[in-house]
Amino acid sequence: MDQNLEIITKMENENKYFEENIEKIRKIALNQFVAIENGEIIEKDKELEDVIKKLDKRGKNPALIFIRYVYEKGFKFIL
Repeated sequence: MDQNLEIITKMENENKYFEENIEKIRKIALNQFVAIENGEIIEKDKELEDVIKKLDKRGKNPALIFIRYVYEKGFKFIL
């Protein structure tokens, strides 16, 4: 499998985990950024920069890790 396709597939899987487990995630990380790898939250913090620093310390490339902000239920993001 092409490396780019692997990365896209990984991110899709992590997004699916996030969406399917959002209520559980809200209980432990509401109003925080979460970094998810292999269906597990590996870092969380209120500041994105701090999540990135924590990932760097672990030797992880933040560009290859699924990171998302955990909003309150009912939050609407309008573009």
